[in-house]
Amino acid sequence: MIKINDKYCKGCEICVDYCPMNVFERSLEPSERGYFVPKVKHPERCTALRAEKIVKREVCRLCEKLCPDQAIKIEEDC
Repeated sequence: MIKINDKYCKGCEICVDYCPMNVFERSLEPSERGYFVPKVKHPERCTALRAEKIVKREVCRLCEKLCPDQAIKIEEDC
């Protein structure tokens, strides 16, 4: 599961711009804080979530690494 914490996200859209699998999309509605928090549109494309189905290998997680506010968490189903 990919979670974007709208209490931390400032809507910079780095995740939207840099995700190689186009998992995220821009939001058209502001959050309670007034920021346009991206939405997870295609979680099935995320390599971190598909890793166990493919072969256990290095996975992307670029969104988590690049988020300046640490607002994105990818939780693999156990």
